[in-house]
Amino acid sequence: MKLTFTLGIAGLLCLAVGDIVYSNFTNVSLSNSSSLQIGSTEQTVHVTTNDGDLWHRATCRGNRLLLGTTLNPDQAALHVTPLTTPWHGTLVNEMATWGYSDDSDNPRRIDDCDFTISGDLQRVFEGLRLDPRNSRQGGPNHCFTIVHYSGPAVERNRDGSMPPLSEQHYVVNGRRYRVTGALFTIGINAGDGIIYLVQRESPEHEARKLWEVPEEVPIPRDQLPALRSSSDIAWGLWNRMSAHNLGNINAFMSITVINADTGDIIDKALEKRGIYSVPAWPGYSFHSGSEEYSALLGSPNGLAVGYFLTQHKREIGGNKYVSEIVVFREDDETSWPYLLFYVDWAPPPPPPPPPPPASHSQDKRMEGEADNLQQKSRSQHETKRVLNKSSDGKHVMREHVIWAE
Repeated sequence: MKLTFTLGIAGLLCLAVGDIVYSNFTNVSLSNSSSLQIGSTEQTVHVTTNDGDLWHRATCRGNRLLLGTTLNPDQAALHVTPLTTPWHGTLVNEMATWGYSDDSDNPRRIDDCDFTISGDLQRVFEGLRLDPRNSRQGGPNHCFTIVHYSGPAVERNRDGSMPPLSEQHYVVNGRRYRVTGALFTIGINAGDGIIYLVQRESPEHEARKLWEVPEEVPIPRDQLPALRSSSDIAWGLWNRMSAHNLGNINAFMSITVINADTGDIIDKALEKRGIYSVPAWPGYSFHSGSEEYSALLGSPNGLAVGYFLTQHKREIGGNKYVSEIVVFREDDETSWPYLLFYVDWAPPPPPPPPPPPASHSQDKRMEGEADNLQQKSRSQHETKRVLNKSSDGKHVMREHVIWAE
């Protein structure tokens, strides 16, 4: 198999001055907000001329994640930050320490990851030759629901009872934190190597609601649990079910994509191919190297997949990447879109890397988890300079810096 990259000048522009801000893109399946986050009161944010364009930003992020997943670590680190994560193994103790609780056995969750309930998915699972049953029915799909409240680390009342959600706190390294109400529902089919991303509501997104923080007020990251990325949560659950063969990851399926930005990206990707509604299974496929593929990989629903593969090269055993992204829906014409990310080994040799990012400071801003991107309109002034231009003067690469105060 030959991997072809067609980034072109536009792609190189993204790689030179674009950023991946994988910091709390929350509720990848169920949130409606996901745009570039400025965050604190004193930051510099590097953007391209098309920074206001959702499609352009997603394509830039996808281009960099493609390189991050296919290149060896020394080169991948030039394009994706952070390239590694401090979270490894099953994360059972780490989740408990940071205020999480495993709610998987709650009777209300009994139908989670039971894909037989919707008859409209029957053709999908038949086409993929997968068993749609969850483990409670004897199937291969083990469903986990991890919530950020009522965990073993949460401080109890004097009588030993659990405080109301809005009053729950836990302590890590001598510091007291509030719970956020975050929720992750993720299914693992270890035998077939598939992870189902069913529902993701990030700590930042849910904390804003629980703590009643106005949209215009940033939530300091040091008030959130250090373990908050859906890619890290998914990695811990994958370890619990597939520790003997961590490299056997073959696909991710994002269930019921309700995220508004991802929906817009899906629509535009299809329209570029002359398709004006999400097709039923077998859907429509976008292969690595295409602009549409990059936009989908860089969408709020694709980022966790890219980071899962990028940050765990050593445990996986090498460079695995998303080779194909399929957009489809259930047979019911009113259903929401689904995304299927096929995973393969990156073919050797790795592609030659484009020029490194413009400055090391950009890497410092590519951190955390990407489940909730929220645009902060806090820019005060802008500076710019020409980085490079072609000999004929037709193609110019500029760096724009917005100073947020």
